[in-house]
Amino acid sequence: MKDSKLFTIIKWVASITGFIGAMLIALNIPESKYAFMIFFVSSSMWIYSAHIMKEYSLIFLNVGFLTVDIIGIYRWIIM
Repeated sequence: MKDSKLFTIIKWVASITGFIGAMLIALNIPESKYAFMIFFVSSSMWIYSAHIMKEYSLIFLNVGFLTVDIIGIYRWIIM
């Protein structure tokens, strides 16, 4: 799986969504709150990718980011 084209696409989508989320936050526009949902997608995909690659430090980091994303979604979108 690590060398498949689909896996490469998953990692690229995870990177691109992470970049888009960061840009939304940096722009500080009303739509910036949706960055947390985009980051949620990115972190989830990185957790999956890291699991396949057996990169446990990357899993740990993205579980932390996923926690922040969930808090952000709750605080900025749900509340």
